[in-house]
This record gives sequence, C-alpha cells and structure tokens, in this order.
Amino acid sequence: MQKIKLLILILFIALIRSSVLHVPDPYQTIQEGLDNAQENDTVLVDPGIYYEHLYWPIVHGIKLLGSGPDQSIIDGSSNGLVLGIPWDVETNTILDTNTVVKGFTIQNGRSSNGGGIRITTSGPLLEDLVICNNYCYESTLGFTMGGGVYISQNSETVLRNVTLRDNICNGSTFVWGGGLYCENSNIVLDNLNVYHNAVTGGNPSTNGLYFYQSQVTINN
Repeated sequence: MQKIKLLILILFIALIRSSVLHVPDPYQTIQEGLDNAQENDTVLVDPGIYYEHLYWPIVHGIKLLGSGPDQSIIDGSSNGLVLGIPWDVETNTILDTNTVVKGFTIQNGRSSNGGGIRITTSGPLLEDLVICNNYCYESTLGFTMGGGVYISQNSETVLRNVTLRDNICNGSTFVWGGGLYCENSNIVLDNLNVYHNAVTGGNPSTNGLYFYQSQVTINN
C-alpha cells in the first residue's frame, strides 16, 4: 500500500511540474516553444503552416504535438533541414524515448543526410506524420542518404502511422534511401506507408527504405 501511495505521489509531482506551451500564442514560433520547454513539457501547435527549421534542444521528454497532418504543417521552404533531433556531444547523453513528435506534415526540406528529419543518437517517437516533398543532396563526403528521414548513431526510434512520399535523394556517387535511411540504430516501423520516393544519379539504391547495420522491426 505504501508503494502505491509513493507511486501516485511521484506521478502527481511529475504532472504538476510539466507545462503546456502554446504556439502561436503566446509563443510565436515552434522553435520558440521548444526553446522554452522544460523536461516532459508539451508544445501544442495550432493549425497553420509554419515556415521553420527546427533544432531540438537537449531536454528529455518534450512532446511536440500538432493538430494533425492535414492542419499543422512545418515547411522548410526548400532551403534547409526541417527538423533536427541531435544529441549532446559534451555529456554523451541521448534524448530519451519519451520525446514525441506527433500530428504534422513535414515538407519541403532540403539538406544533406536527411531532407525532412535528421535523428542522431536519440530515441524519439514519430507518430501520425506525413513526411513529403523533401530533398537530400550530396554531402561533402560524397554520400547522399535519406531524402525524407535520416537516422544514425545508435538511435532508438519508432515511426508509427507515418507516410513517406515524394521524397528524393540525388547525388553523383552513392545514393541510398529516397524515403528513409537508417544506420547503426534500432528502429521500429509500425503502420508505415511508403510510396513515390526516389533515388537518382550516381549509384542509386532503394527508392524507399535503406537499412545498414541496424535492428529493424516492421509491423503492417
């Protein structure tokens, strides 16, 4: 009985310590909401098109929630990565698996190694997303990987109810994964739709999904 009471108390303290940050009022941009979020906070985004390039802060458990892929759209304006979820080089820690991105369309990104979303040594849940019309070009090392999504360096990522469509990788040498590229990571794909992605130029391989030295679980 005492253990149950203690667990309830811990859950209650965690609940009251978390906050909901609203975009675009009072925070005008999604990036501003993320930058002001603390551990386990929720950034709640109203319907609209947001022309941004988002870089995730080193804070565990932030939940970025849109109003659905048809209503909340993050657009990279074809001049940069739409969403980067990094790791903390100084402390060698990763963003934990309580990190969530849900209910958006991620579109019109343009970058090397992931046009739409780039995840490095982190464990987010990507849910109810449409990732489309993103473009990956050749890096300085001569590789082109992940038109829609790029995942690497021991990430533990779940994609659930995600559509990857009309993403492109284009390069002159090695070109992998028009929709998604995953390297040295543990990934779960649950109810994934993949179509109309492409790799072009060089030595292209796999229009849709490319996995290298990774543990992959695929459902539906």
